[in-house]
Amino acid sequence: MKNSALKTAVLILLLSLVAPCVFAQSYRTFVESSTLDNQIISKLGNIWIVSIGESYSWNRAIEKSLRTAFSNKEKKVVLTTDKIDISDLQESTIDKLGEIIRDDLSRYVLYVQMGDLYTFTYGEGIGRIEFVLRLQDRHNGQIVMMAETSTEADKNDMLSLNATREAALKSMAEAFVAEYISYER
Repeated sequence: MKNSALKTAVLILLLSLVAPCVFAQSYRTFVESSTLDNQIISKLGNIWIVSIGESYSWNRAIEKSLRTAFSNKEKKVVLTTDKIDISDLQESTIDKLGEIIRDDLSRYVLYVQMGDLYTFTYGEGIGRIEFVLRLQDRHNGQIVMMAETSTEADKNDMLSLNATREAALKSMAEAFVAEYISYER
């Protein structure tokens, strides 16, 4: 009996030491961006974020990650998912969304389209998520910045898609906002 209890205690101790290594996962986000016609992004004006993902849950997670990253840079944003469920909303115009949300304070609208999502087998972690982001000026309807981001994670058999989503989106949002800030004047 004592021997069994000792083995169990040692096993628990070993697992507690190994667990942080098992659950550690790093994320790297690559951003390629451009401003069209060398337009300048103004520091003034709020940003209205519209995520066009496969579900409300993903749209909400994407928008909240971007709101946090922008807020850390003292930029005010408005989330479409604070107002409506856009899970069936495909490519929409500013005017169509404007009928639903009348927010004259936002100068820019940032459309975030989630691209291919690669995961490892069921129950494992996120491998890669790709996004296309288009920043549009509401004053003249022109796209002033386009960016593509690719977030990759090291393989981790112990983490599920839902467990890794938040960290992956945080990585994407922080990288995009850093790129956005570099274009501000």
